[in-house]
Amino acid sequence: MKNYKQITNQLELDALLEGMLRFHDSCVKELHAICGSSCDAAGASGGGPMNLRVLLQHCNHNRAPQELVFRAVRRFSYDRGYYRDGDFDEDTTATGEYFIEHLPTHAEPFHSLQVDFGEGHLIIQAEQLFYREHPSWFGACARFAGEIPSPEMTSALPLDGDWRQCNECGEAWQQSNEKEFSYCPKCDLLTELELASAKEKQDTKGE
Repeated sequence: MKNYKQITNQLELDALLEGMLRFHDSCVKELHAICGSSCDAAGASGGGPMNLRVLLQHCNHNRAPQELVFRAVRRFSYDRGYYRDGDFDEDTTATGEYFIEHLPTHAEPFHSLQVDFGEGHLIIQAEQLFYREHPSWFGACARFAGEIPSPEMTSALPLDGDWRQCNECGEAWQQSNEKEFSYCPKCDLLTELELASAKEKQDTKGE
């Protein structure tokens, strides 16, 4: 997650949320969840943590749209009836709390955080929060595609013709460059496309 910043304390969380969702200034544009459970063709099932991506857009164009990635989601609560045509009600603000949890399922205490986007009507509690800005992600078109990024993912090198190669096992597969994150079909690791290298290849083709 080279282009993301991680929230690691209360001060960083407060700075991220400052001024967000106030006086119709912002809206939650997209929610993308992957629940972590899956079944393979042989009928075997597996499980993992739920992960969630949120896209926030702001009416003030001096503030770029923001992508928030919540890893290992522990609570997700959404009340659609509170919104007015997708906007938050007047005077609504986003608040957050960064704290330490003690659970029987964890041998050691661990950090956790909770973000409330509007007085209890959209709440996300997770073990990790990452974010980055997307200056061009305004408008109604969908922006999220593919997988949700992870700190444990490896890189994939762009090849010709929308092909990419896993940096871990060397396997190559075809995948649109619009999908930044993709699972390697051989080693099953989540990969992140080296976007700078992909852009260089695209620019070279245009010359």
